Amino acid sequence: MLAACRRYGYSFRVGCREGGCGDCALELRSGSATYRTPIAQSVLSDHDRANGVCLPCRAIASGDATIRLNRTDRLARSPFADKLANRDLTRFGLDKGKQPDDNAPDLSPPPTSDRFLTAPLLNQACPDPVVPLPPARAMKESGTPMSSDNNTATVDASTTFHEFEADVLVNRKEVAADGVASLVLTDPSGRDLPQWSAGAHIDVVLDGEGLTRQYSLCGDTRDRTSWRIGVLNDPKSRGGSRHIHEALSVGTTLRVRGPRNHFPLIDSPKYLFIAGGIGITPILPMITYADSIGADWELTYGGRSQASLAFLNELTHFGSRVRIFPQDEAGHIPLAAPSILGAPRPDTLIYCCGPEPLLQAVEDASSHWPAGSLHLERFAPKAVEATPGALGTFEVVCQRSGITLKVDEERSILDVAHDAGIKVLASCRAGVCGTCEVDVIEGDPDHRDSVLSTSERAASEFMLVCVSRSLTPRLVLDM
Repeated sequence: MLAACRRYGYSFRVGCREGGCGDCALELRSGSATYRTPIAQSVLSDHDRANGVCLPCRAIASGDATIRLNRTDRLARSPFADKLANRDLTRFGLDKGKQPDDNAPDLSPPPTSDRFLTAPLLNQACPDPVVPLPPARAMKESGTPMSSDNNTATVDASTTFHEFEADVLVNRKEVAADGVASLVLTDPSGRDLPQWSAGAHIDVVLDGEGLTRQYSLCGDTRDRTSWRIGVLNDPKSRGGSRHIHEALSVGTTLRVRGPRNHFPLIDSPKYLFIAGGIGITPILPMITYADSIGADWELTYGGRSQASLAFLNELTHFGSRVRIFPQDEAGHIPLAAPSILGAPRPDTLIYCCGPEPLLQAVEDASSHWPAGSLHLERFAPKAVEATPGALGTFEVVCQRSGITLKVDEERSILDVAHDAGIKVLASCRAGVCGTCEVDVIEGDPDHRDSVLSTSERAASEFMLVCVSRSLTPRLVLDM
């Protein structure tokens, strides 16, 4: 169902994509759905199902179905209590002369741009955006191919659908630790910024430098008036962090995209957070959220020195729940200790962010924990070897645009698509940020990213076209 919604041009909040967080919940108004994997009662209860709540990330329509994307009531569980009521749909039209559909809600474009329309579908006197789903997408298990041989475009190729992008103001700039700057960003006109959830990040577009960088949001998820990011002045920087530290000042305008979340906090009674250096930034709002719902949690936080531990003053009031390991005083974090990762704990999820050596060490030290316990976010791509049988040259059918591309060994799908005039939003181009994710309609991708989970790779419902390639001579993608 999620892929079908996207092909119709509707985007909405998506979390774990595994049916574990409930973030993508919407209303099934008619028809029925089955689930590819069991969904826990704590995420989707029998009561919710009976009242039409559906998780499109794992749902398959059992025949014709109708869904409503602007459900305004609430799930009766605190972890997801305000998310549905505040969900926005955003549609971006790239050709300026294109007019909204006659059946679409009456939308007014924000004054900052004539290139997009924002549709906050809550408590407005407008028609419900009811989307009749097309016949269910042919799943790999069925063996029934989707008809795409004639390469007929499924959506007007001159229109594409994107996320929030706008200019924001640097409202405050402060020192958060040695080498770490904290920036508070606000809308220049004082309007609310898009809602976000713990683990989300934004793109900062530094046009003058020709750079785009991703930074985790580390403020209060309940505060719609501002976003906060923490930026490490990396001595190996190619210009991004150095520019932010040296050239940006209060009052500067920045171009941003997002937020998006490939590191969502999944519902659990217990959490073990592990942060290294600037990796504390996505962990901070997770701690705030976990503490607010009464979850049992603790944080292990390491860095070069105590002076380099950003936002430490915001953690001291948690007392013994926070353990710090300044390397110059205590050495490396003793991950194998029973109090950290040495002894698996029941009903506990591990969330870790930091430099690659820490992430590799955490992966090794937690290998005896139950499958699915560990959740990581990387700053840089990990080494990924090509899958045996991966092809050097292959064909990509862009189903939405009606164009067929030939991809050779020297070029990525993303580069070839851009050269052909197919607009795919991209940022890191290294398989780390998840911006260039597209749906796979047919074929088997060779996943080489550092974002997708093991189960997402196995399902192959989507891929990151900046680095991933193909195991089959032909891929059909929703581009």
